[in-house]
Amino acid sequence: MMAYIINYLLCSACLYFPYKLWFENMNYHVAKRIYLIACILFPFVIPFLSFSVMDAPELLHQIPNIQQTVINQGSVGPSILTEPNLVEQEKIDWVFVLVILGIGISVLLLIRFLKNLLQLYRLIRRNKGIPQSNFTLIVLNGKNDPFSFFKYVFVSKKDYGKDISKMVLDHELAHVRQVHSLDVLLAEIILIFAYWNPFNWLIKNSIQLNHEYLADEAVLNKSNSLKAYQYLLIGLEYQEKNPILSSQLNFKQLKTRLNMMNKKEKWRNKAGMLVFSGLLLAGSALLFSNKTAGSLPMETISEMEDVVSANKAFQATDTVPQKGASKAMLEEYDKVIRELSVGKNRNNVDFSSIDQKRMAYIASKMTKEQRAARSGEGNMFLSPGVFITLETKPTKKSPDMNTFSAWKNPSVYGVWIDGKKSSNKDLDNFSNDDIVYYSVSKLHGKAKEGRIYTHQIDVYTLSYYNKVFGNRLFDSN
Repeated sequence: MMAYIINYLLCSACLYFPYKLWFENMNYHVAKRIYLIACILFPFVIPFLSFSVMDAPELLHQIPNIQQTVINQGSVGPSILTEPNLVEQEKIDWVFVLVILGIGISVLLLIRFLKNLLQLYRLIRRNKGIPQSNFTLIVLNGKNDPFSFFKYVFVSKKDYGKDISKMVLDHELAHVRQVHSLDVLLAEIILIFAYWNPFNWLIKNSIQLNHEYLADEAVLNKSNSLKAYQYLLIGLEYQEKNPILSSQLNFKQLKTRLNMMNKKEKWRNKAGMLVFSGLLLAGSALLFSNKTAGSLPMETISEMEDVVSANKAFQATDTVPQKGASKAMLEEYDKVIRELSVGKNRNNVDFSSIDQKRMAYIASKMTKEQRAARSGEGNMFLSPGVFITLETKPTKKSPDMNTFSAWKNPSVYGVWIDGKKSSNKDLDNFSNDDIVYYSVSKLHGKAKEGRIYTHQIDVYTLSYYNKVFGNRLFDSN
């Protein structure tokens, strides 16, 4: 999710900054409208897009992920194979809190959006409507400036009574004909879900300003009286605030609009904008989309199938009788280790954040010298042998009768059967031979609080053993 948010923000920035610095001041409003719609839609969907990318064969030994084993406290050894872990202290799930908070804000924005739609609906229902050839004129009792929403043009009774200026009406009709309300609705809907992206708010404002440019352009193309139209806009009296979903006159933008009316754009500037905007959109799609590996060549598939047998050679000779891991594999392995270990110790290394199978596979390909160079006192908890151990099935073992009977004492043992907390009496449903693997952990410190037993015993039946460990790469014998 975090990767999506970062890509979304970066993609929005890459698309909007060129518009603000260059495109916005150009007199090419139709193309700008299309680009702005792309600016608000593309970053929202691009991170979901997937492109197939074919890497070099040696980098394609990706093995499907299974349930990851997370190392808790203590040294690496038999305890890393213990599943499940001891009960930890309850902590506040801040991710969950933020998700709930985010959903709450989206709900408030949705209510605001629906309230604005309802406001417009009530204006249409409660005021006089005068059907025209291609729009409906709504006469309002208040002192509103003219505004429009889809096929409806709203004017105050005062303006209607004194015969509203044809240029002002043409301005609103341009909004109607070009369906500018659709752009505003789209921007509002995106904001409900992605309000946290500041660029969406900026893009919405730019969309509305460009709508005014388009409407001004339509009026001037029809009347061809620039000065008269400019004086008309300057002379309009400021009235009550109009609904935010409508297309309306905006006096804060008036100076910018007046300057834009006097601009003439050269064709080469327009062509440059089209080319550059196309490159920006295409580049963003490639840069911020999700890349996936393409089909594997047969050589790679064959090499992956060789993984199962690699463990036997590893345990027999402490090396693989091949040329060892390739340079690309070693660089990949070392990069992951650097990212995993910077500022960490053995108690807070999160193995679940990496492709554990991939690391074990590379480690199994290493020669003795390659593994030795990546071990040593400072790297023992991240040595290649650790990854191989994490992907090695634990040796099956069943308790003898005396041990099995001792587990039934609730003052000494807390029992987990197949990953679930169970009563010690539940062991009566099994024989000692039904248990194919078990691990015992002594409780220390806060783990003992509120418990009468001193040890935790995790027992595995054959089906659960296969479920937990069956997909590990290497056998233990």
